[in-house]
Amino acid sequence: MQLESILPKIPSTNTFLITNTHKPDARNKSVKLLLEYAQVKEFPFIPQWKTQALIQQARTLADEVGVTLTTDAYKVLIDYTGNNTRLIFTELEKLKTYALGKTVNGDMVKELVSESAANSLQLANAIRLGNIAQALEFVERLINCNEPAFTQMLYSLQVVLLE
Repeated sequence: MQLESILPKIPSTNTFLITNTHKPDARNKSVKLLLEYAQVKEFPFIPQWKTQALIQQARTLADEVGVTLTTDAYKVLIDYTGNNTRLIFTELEKLKTYALGKTVNGDMVKELVSESAANSLQLANAIRLGNIAQALEFVERLINCNEPAFTQMLYSLQVVLLE
């Protein structure tokens, strides 16, 4: 196999990135060979409703960027960005530039970060509670975030009816 002759020649300083929607099958000969020569680092998709996991991911990214946020700032950041890791990283870079070494609070996040995440779970909860004004606000957010609001609303209604 050609891969067997190529892998040992690749410098250890190189990065080989493989994206896949499913975990590679470790029984596959090619995968076994790659694992023999490579260090694996997974970046799992975190669902939007796992807020604590998203906040933990944001904390890790903030440490990497070198910016300090308060607890409420992390909550607002996740509310505004959802589970978009690239957007979270970009917004943390922006917050770092603005903060100039100071701790970022929730108000600063609200001021600087554009709300670009719309959450169908919030819509479902507003519908479940019968809060029509808030539900319409969430539908508007979904539309502003280029989310298919009507589909999201129907999905949310389905979720509420199933509870």
